[in-house]
Formats: sequence, structure tokens, C-alpha cells
Amino acid sequence: MKAWKIMGRGLGLVLFLMTLALQAATFTVTNTGNSGAGSLRQAITDANDQFGPDRIVFFIPGTGPFLIALLSQLPQINETVTLDATTQPGYTGRPLVVLDGVAAGNAYGLLVLADDCVIRGLVIHRFSRDGIRLENVSRCIIQGNFIGTDANGQNAAGMGENGIGISGGTGHLIGGLSAAERNVIGGCTENGIIIAGAGAQGHRIWGNFIGTDATGMAALGNLQSGVVLYGVSSNEIGGLAAGAGNLISGNRQSGIYLLGPGADGNRILGNRIGMNAAGTARLPNQQDGITLLQAAANLIGDCRASGANIISGNSEAGIYMGGASTSNNVVIGNRVGVNPAGTVAISNQWGIAIENAPRNFIGGSAPGAGNQISGNQVVGLTIQGLSAMQNRVEGNRIGTDAAGRTALANEGPGIYITAPSNYIGSPLPGAGNVISGNRASGIHIENPSANGNIVQGNFIGLATDGFSALGNDFHGIIIQLDASNNRIGGTGPGEGNRIGYARMVDYDGVRVLDQGVGNSIRGNAIINPSGLPIDLGSGGPTANDPGDTDEGSNLLQNYPVLNVVTGRFAIHISGQLSSRPQQTYLLDFYLTTTSNQIWLGEAQVATDGSGQAAFAVTLTNTLGATGTIAATATDEAGNTSEFSPAITLATPANTDTDGDGMPDDYERAFGLNPLNASDAAGDADGDGASNLQEYLAGTHPLNAGSRVHISALYFSQCENVVVKATGGVRGRLVLERATQLNGPWQALSPSLPALGLPLRWVDADFAERRFYRIRLE
Repeated sequence: MKAWKIMGRGLGLVLFLMTLALQAATFTVTNTGNSGAGSLRQAITDANDQFGPDRIVFFIPGTGPFLIALLSQLPQINETVTLDATTQPGYTGRPLVVLDGVAAGNAYGLLVLADDCVIRGLVIHRFSRDGIRLENVSRCIIQGNFIGTDANGQNAAGMGENGIGISGGTGHLIGGLSAAERNVIGGCTENGIIIAGAGAQGHRIWGNFIGTDATGMAALGNLQSGVVLYGVSSNEIGGLAAGAGNLISGNRQSGIYLLGPGADGNRILGNRIGMNAAGTARLPNQQDGITLLQAAANLIGDCRASGANIISGNSEAGIYMGGASTSNNVVIGNRVGVNPAGTVAISNQWGIAIENAPRNFIGGSAPGAGNQISGNQVVGLTIQGLSAMQNRVEGNRIGTDAAGRTALANEGPGIYITAPSNYIGSPLPGAGNVISGNRASGIHIENPSANGNIVQGNFIGLATDGFSALGNDFHGIIIQLDASNNRIGGTGPGEGNRIGYARMVDYDGVRVLDQGVGNSIRGNAIINPSGLPIDLGSGGPTANDPGDTDEGSNLLQNYPVLNVVTGRFAIHISGQLSSRPQQTYLLDFYLTTTSNQIWLGEAQVATDGSGQAAFAVTLTNTLGATGTIAATATDEAGNTSEFSPAITLATPANTDTDGDGMPDDYERAFGLNPLNASDAAGDADGDGASNLQEYLAGTHPLNAGSRVHISALYFSQCENVVVKATGGVRGRLVLERATQLNGPWQALSPSLPALGLPLRWVDADFAERRFYRIRLE
């Protein structure tokens, strides 16, 4: 009996499912009437009365376009249906069936109240409400429609509210990956697409033209924004797949608008925003390309090239972030202010603007995470407002082409800061920004509110190789209008910036103006500035004053005076600091050559009751370079002085008595024997590198931590192998790879200059097993 009952239930279930399948039906629209047999109104009514997933197809006689002039709201769609106007004979990729709502009263074009519906191939315009409204339903597909346009997709016909309005629900697909699936949404009184309502998530907006005509070459703007996500999370605008990116241009407000609270965890990938479909000219959204207000933890871009948004040509900011709750947003891998290739400017007013928004990430140290922010009309990146704290700007190219080799200028500063406690660059490999080629200063920090900012590890006025000149017009960094307690560089590994090559005469590496104090400027390499390396106050050197009692920029801190400089690999420096009495100071010493500057080290001194401190220090110069020696002084509050007058380092004879490849001066400086050639093969510090190898690399032969070595090896978020190396200040380093430990070894291009900074290579062609090694060129 039990077995019979189970079998009976199973048979009943099969019969029930067969009945459901038999109830699915197809209804055909055969005329353009407002109502009656063969009309669209009747087809929707019939489909609502029919249980199951039905189809509505079109077979209207004649030559299109076919205008259905509605006199009232169509029936709401209550049952799952596929409404497919691409079935109309003569359809070749452009809609032929037009729903016109000018006489329909207070009506939506289509109101969908059922899950899993599909709407394809219609022109929908001139309704007083939304063109298509999806109300608390899920998994609907909207493809191949012209919404708010005329039948040709060339002119605005209008829509009373939004093109597509989505309230709640999950999993809708608006558009698709092919041109035939693309919706063209323009000319609407409000927004192209708006998603709002509790639980609205998992919706995908792919491959549409929003705010343009059907060619993507002319504006057909919606009067508000292109796409609005209002208090909703986990939706996707664009995507990584080919064809998933939208063209969102020509709208009267922003291209994309994320408004919270609750507008969190959304992804914006692979779109073109503010330009034409070809990526050749501006087609501006009249406000920002992307606006975030009270929106948190959203992702804009991706380190993979297919996820990069091209955000260019907008009338205000490419990306704007505003409000104290707009935080933890990640902006990576985008091009902002340029064409898709990153070679030609298509300017926004500002590239990226952060106003009172804390803890956001612009770029990153991972391969591909940096943004290109170039070609903008005012500034590349601006951070303003008291709440705009702890934002991180890493790995970007600001003012250059995509390769970071030639200028593609922002017309003002690369970065402009009036906010406190932000991070520009980082000591980590790959985290430094290239801020070069801009029409004003590389970084401009001003106002009393701009305090506690940290600028480290950047190339400012140089190309990506860290040597080639790519100057900003004005100062490398300017700090003015009482901005205080900022840190420029540092003496730890990778903390120093490389700054140089201002294009205009008498502009400095770092200029501090007005009454700002506590601005620490240490450990940087300032190369060939047209003015001074560091300039406090008005242009030109500021003389030391007795007792150092003067006020002004960094308290016009006195610099040390060098008396004697001798040696080459071991440099002996003596001199005097005259400053405020009974204070402790850090002295930094720099070797400047024709094309480089090297921080040699520091010494701490304390002034006596009369403010005097004599010093004598010995510093190693593993590179053995010659040039001039200068120094700065920094007090306990972080006020760094200008550079001292430089003393030329005498060049001794480069004698190698024992012929072991190491100069006698080098051997004497590090306790080796200039008369014993076997020293070359020795390893004085036991780090695995011979003394000769350490000389060739410019590392310290008595310090096991000073050596060229692979310091990290890992998979990045984009599935590349990242190899990091540290050590070496001479020559160029080559990373080699092999699939077997005994080779053969292949060089991984490019070689990188040994700057004494952490270095990074990316291996995109990784194998199941791979070995890496570093070689000095």
C-alpha cells in the first residue's frame, strides 16, 4: 500500500506538470488598434488569463514602422510572458513596432508585475510615466528597445518620467552583449534607468546606449541622469564580458548616480561615460560622469583591461564622491579624461573629485589597479573638505599617457588637496604614483585644514623609469596657505619621492609658503629642479639667521653649514648647525650627481645653550658616485630646512691595485684588502652575494640585509604572478624565469633601473611551475 501511494502521487505530479506545459500559449498582434481582437491590449489580456509562460508575437501587415497609438494604460502584465516585437516581419535589428502614449493619460508604457518576463524590440515613447516599469518582480529581460526616442532612434520623442523604472526585485537583465540586445534610452524627462526599492539587487545593465541616439555619435540626453541606483546594493552597470559595457553620455545631469544610504556594493565596469561610441570626441554628461553620494564600498573599474571605464568628456568631474558616508569605494584601472587608448585628451573639468568623503581607494599597488587621470581641464584629482580623510591614492598615472612616458597634461595640478590625513603613494612596490606632465604643480597642498597628509614613493616630474624628465610646469610639490604637519617622503625603504625637472624657470622641487609649519621633507631625490630642491618662503635661498628666531614657512628653519667633505665610498662630513638652543635635530645628507640624487643617511645632533651643534659623521656611499654633498635640518616638530650650500666631493683616482674589479677606495671603506684579489669571491656579510657582486649592485658588503633579492612572490587579484625585489642602486636589474631549476632562463621584459627602491615585475604568462631569479645587467 505504501508503495502504491507513492507511485500514485508521482503519476499525479507528472500529469499536473503536463497540464501546465499544455497551458503555455502564443498570442499574435495583427493590427495597430488601441483595443479589440488582434491588438496588443487584447494579447496582454489573453496572456494574463492564461496560466503559464506565454509568448506575444507580432504579424502586422504592411511596412513599418507600425504605430500603436494608445488611448489608456495597457493592462499590467500579471503572468510570465515574452513580449517579442522582433518577430514582426521585416525586423532586421531595429524596432518596427511603436508604442505611443501621448493620448494614454497617466500611464506607463508597460507595467510588469510578473517574474521572468521578456520585452524585446519595441519603440516606447511619449508616456506620462516610465516607459517600462518593473514592480517588485525578478529575472526579467529587457532587450533591443528604443525608449524615449523616435522610431529611428535619432531624435527625442520624450517620456514623462524614466525610460526604465525598477522597484525592488532581483536579477533583471537590461540589455545584453550584442548590438541586437542593446536598448537605446534617451529623451526622458527624468532618468534613463532608475533602480530603487527594498531588496533591489543583482540587476545587470549591459551594453546599452543611454543618453545618445542609436548610432552612439550624437546626444539624445535624458533630462536627469543616465542610470540612477537609489539606496540599492549589489547591482552591476557594465561588466567584464565583451559587449557588456554601456555607453552613457549626453545626459543633462550625471551619467551614473549612486545615491544612498544603502547604495553599497555595486559594480561599474567597462563603460564609456561622457564620449561618443567611437571614443573619439566629447559627448558630455552635463554634470559628472559618475556621482557617489552617501554610497559605500562600490567598485568602479577593474585591474583587467575589459573592466576599465573610460570616463571622459563630462562637464564637471569624471568621478565625484561626496559626503562623510561615501567611503570604502574602490576606483581602479580606469581611464579618466582621455580616449580609450590613453593617448589623446577628452577632458572632464576635474578628473576625480573627493569632497568630504573618507577612506576611499583611488588605484592600488596590484598590477592594473592604477588609473590614468590625464587631460582634464582643471585638475587631475582633488581631495577637499574636513571629512575627506584617509583616502589612498596609489599606483596612478596623473598627467601622462597610458605608458607614463609622455605628457598628457591636466591643465592645473596633478593632485590638489585641502583636506587632512590622506595618503598619496606608499613605500610598497607599485604603489607610487607617476605625477608628471601637468600644467601647474605636481601636487598642490593648501589651507590650514590640509594637515597630516603623507606623500611617499611617487615619481613627480619623471617618467615611469624614474630617470627620464617629464616635468610638471611648476613645482614638484607646493605647500601653502598655512598647510602644516604634512610629510613629504621619509627615510625608510621606498618612502622617498623622486621629484624633478620643472618645465618653467625658477620652480622648486618642494616649495613651502606662508605660515605652514611642521612639514617634514626627508629622504627624497630631487633632481635638476629649475629652482631650489626645497624653498621656504618667497623664491630663492633664505639665509640663516642668528638663533633661528624668525617665523614663516617651516619656521624658516636654519640649514646646516658643511665645512669639510672627503672620501668616496666612505664619506666624512663635518660642519655646524646654528639654530634654536637646547633642541634636537635630524640632519639628512644628500649626494647630487648630474642626473640623480641619493640620500646618504642621517645624523642626530643637539644644540647647546647658545644654539650651536658641531657634527662629524661618516656615511657609506656604496655606489661610489661623485658630485656634490648638501644637507638639511629637521627639528622635533618636523620643520625641514632648505638645502645647505653644496660642497663638491673630490674624485679620487679609481685605482684597483689587485685587479679584483673593486676599487681600492671601496675595499678600504669596507674593511677589505686592496692587495688581495681573493676578496672579490669572499662574502663578508654571509648573505650569499660575493663582495664583487655587492660592489657591482651597489649594495653594502657588510650588511646582510643589503642585497639584491626577491622579496615577495604572489598571485595578484587579476591572476598575474607578481615578483617583487629589493636592493641595488647601480645598473639595471633583470628578472629571469624558467620552468626548470636548471633552466633555460628567459628574461622577463623590461629590465628596471636599480634605484634603491622596491621593484616589481608582472608575469602574465605563468606556467604550472616556474622559477625566478634576479640578474644585474
